[in-house]
Amino acid sequence: MFKMILLAFSLALNFCAVNVVSAQTFKVVRITYASSWDAVPAIVAAERGFLATEGIYMSGAAVSSHKAIINSLASGATDFAVLPQTALLQAAAANAKIKAVAINNWGSAHLLVVNKNSAIENTLDLKGKSIALIPDTDAIVVLARLLNANDIDLSDVTLKYYEPGSLGRAFGDGMDAAIAEQPIGDLLLEQNDAQLLLNASEISDAIGYIGAQPLIASPHILANDEDTVAAVKRAWSAAKAHIMADPDDAARLLRIFLHRRGITIDADQSVEWIRMQHYDLDVWDKNVLTDAYYNAWALTQANLIKETPQIDQYLY
Repeated sequence: MFKMILLAFSLALNFCAVNVVSAQTFKVVRITYASSWDAVPAIVAAERGFLATEGIYMSGAAVSSHKAIINSLASGATDFAVLPQTALLQAAAANAKIKAVAINNWGSAHLLVVNKNSAIENTLDLKGKSIALIPDTDAIVVLARLLNANDIDLSDVTLKYYEPGSLGRAFGDGMDAAIAEQPIGDLLLEQNDAQLLLNASEISDAIGYIGAQPLIASPHILANDEDTVAAVKRAWSAAKAHIMADPDDAARLLRIFLHRRGITIDADQSVEWIRMQHYDLDVWDKNVLTDAYYNAWALTQANLIKETPQIDQYLY
């Protein structure tokens, strides 16, 4: 089951404009994303006609490597990308020529799951323990901030990275805990030796996490087609508003997307996955930026960047 769900979320996707008069009258843009639950606004924008209204045909594809996506943006091979905030922060630290043009979603969608044999009863018990997580996700900054809130350093725990399809064996390998995005965390909890310690809401409350996820544009489209950038931003905002107004419809579209790829999930689970994120932020205001700088600090603690970048210089 682990691999089936993860495969479904890694398949390429074309966001086709519907009810179009002529494909030649539409502007074609390319978007890349790391996981398909991050692409929900794009799916909604296509299926509910928000892209078509703006004269946009969006071609989408999933790529697992964040570095490859950033390089694709920098070269102009892709026009837009949805990535975890950590990817934007690492790109900014490397002086990549990209900018975030909108906020895709925000909020912690992570679960902290423990091995029933670990004797972990609260977050203070994490000190000295081993923790599994997936690379190239926001899990590392969520974990660093959660530990910091309990006066625990990253150096006080043992980290081990697993690829998404391998996280299910973490407890069998003797790991004490694991932190992962909810769809993957839910699958981990199906195992007999797994127990939930903190859900997404509890983690967010504990660390005040915002974690605004960026919609990033390439330097090529920013320099040469600001009208298309503005049109995509409008479609994105409309899609986010629709998700907030009718999360059940967004969940239905997600189920349809998965069903087309041979995966069936029940209605309650799809609604839960939609509700695990928030879609009501459009501006990188002071609170959002302060949170992003805290996340950049966490990346320095994890030795993933050398120093905190000037994040506001990478916002459009």
